[in-house]
Amino acid sequence: MTKNSKMFLVSKILDSIAQILFANGRADGNYEYAGNSSYFVQCTGGQADCQACWPLNLVFKEECNQCLYSKNDECLTTQEWEPARQFDCPDMCGKMGPSFDGNMADPVQQRHYVACWHGVTVGCIMCPSDLIYNEEHNACLYEGKYFTQPDPNSS
Repeated sequence: MTKNSKMFLVSKILDSIAQILFANGRADGNYEYAGNSSYFVQCTGGQADCQACWPLNLVFKEECNQCLYSKNDECLTTQEWEPARQFDCPDMCGKMGPSFDGNMADPVQQRHYVACWHGVTVGCIMCPSDLIYNEEHNACLYEGKYFTQPDPNSS
């Protein structure tokens, strides 16, 4: 049995245990899994799923809601955060045909691109910081097709 198939089997067993032990009566959230500190149980709407810390040498610390190197490590942050605002994602991959795999520029928002797989829109991705998606280069670039930020002092 390969390492990947062993990990898959362990994950399936842990999912089954998670459903039995955690599914009923738990609030939505992430919980330590006592059977293996590199895993945690994610409860959502009465459903429980086992999730692995990655890489597997990390351990889940429930009070932090994070995977850390050690249970003795301090939380990286305990501040609540607001998820990023969602943006509209145009369903436009179908017009390229059923065999199209790749990315397309979002015609409305130049900082987004549309990811396609077999002619189906699988999602939209926002470029980091001040970058703009360039379809020709299939990359998020600085304005003017720069791969690195241009030096403001150059002429």
